[in-house]
Amino acid sequence: MKSIWAGLLCLLIVTLPAKASDLTMASIDSLKEQEIARIVVPQLFARIPVSISVQPLPANRALVDAISGRVDGEIMRIHSYGENNRNVERVMTPYYQLRTAAFIRVDSDIKIRSTYNLSNYKVGKVAGVQHTIDITKGLVRVYDSPNTAKLFQDLAAGKIDVALTNLADGMPYVQKNTKENGIVVAHSNLATHNLYVYLNKKHQDIGLQLNRVITELKRTGELSQMVQQAEELVYIAD
Repeated sequence: MKSIWAGLLCLLIVTLPAKASDLTMASIDSLKEQEIARIVVPQLFARIPVSISVQPLPANRALVDAISGRVDGEIMRIHSYGENNRNVERVMTPYYQLRTAAFIRVDSDIKIRSTYNLSNYKVGKVAGVQHTIDITKGLVRVYDSPNTAKLFQDLAAGKIDVALTNLADGMPYVQKNTKENGIVVAHSNLATHNLYVYLNKKHQDIGLQLNRVITELKRTGELSQMVQQAEELVYIAD
């Protein structure tokens, strides 16, 4: 009889559903900085404590789901994202940074000294990513790719002259393709952006708590350690 009860208890434990996450957050798929965010941000929420699940999505889909309320927010966007999308609220303190960089083929004679030079070329970017949307405003020859891998394929194939993305996102493709396709950095820092968590306005209280967590972790230096560990995991895996 004891063995029967023990077996039933084990069965009950195994079949109990896992606790649902408190919030569902979107992230942009196929970007290195977002992979880092998918490691760091759940740790930040856990300090409140709030549990989150993260759904990697194409950038435009992540935007639509966040502003419509289908998800509770996004784990990483730049400052201007909040200016353009009033249905979400920025957690005030940034927890990371990115640099918008320009990449070219090594056999081209292209010189990129500032954003003003971009108007002379066919410029590619990943669709829906705010920092490259901002930097290409007013340009005529701008081409969207669904992800970073396709962006660099288009660059190598000569379909575009310049690829714009986060420096850290693009460097693995430079390192992989230097001998094969000759892709190099033309400018490593056309713009620098702080990166923030964004939440649906109904989660304002959670946002205030998260801001306190980020501020304290910055003060103690623990946030830097979290970020460094996440960067090592992402770049070693690559």
